Amino acid sequence: MDELTSVFIQEGREQLLAMENGLLELEQNPELRDNINGIFRAAHTIKGASGVIECGFIESFMHKVENVLDRLRNGEVEISGDLTGLLLRCCDHLGLLMDVLEAGQPEPGEDAQAAGKALLAELAAYTGEGAAGAASGVVAAESPVESSGGGVVVVTDA
Repeated sequence: MDELTSVFIQEGREQLLAMENGLLELEQNPELRDNINGIFRAAHTIKGASGVIECGFIESFMHKVENVLDRLRNGEVEISGDLTGLLLRCCDHLGLLMDVLEAGQPEPGEDAQAAGKALLAELAAYTGEGAAGAASGVVAAESPVESSGGGVVVVTDA
């Protein structure tokens, strides 16, 4: 494993812990809306850093999680036990995806991909995408992602 990926895993796990702690606090004290910003920032950091190391299966999953958190912080969806429970399950899945990356596997196994798809379908209810939108956001990258070398990511149609 290269050094950049190793640093991502270490720092990603720290951000994941921050997300989990924030969600647990949110579950106990839903009126603490400032907490939502911290949870969003942690998810955004993980998503962005996974793009830098070109880990599409984490980046695409976290993109959907980030969308829900953005709607939550903008007041477009309400805080509920169901939503915080779903986001905590997404954190568990993210931990599994980081394990896959750390093990050097190119993508999650079939069971993990199926679990990710199920979570994405649940998240779609909070983004207004419905089941069709969730199906397009599978855990594995939909299209090949190529780096231009200048920090710009170009998605190509396969």
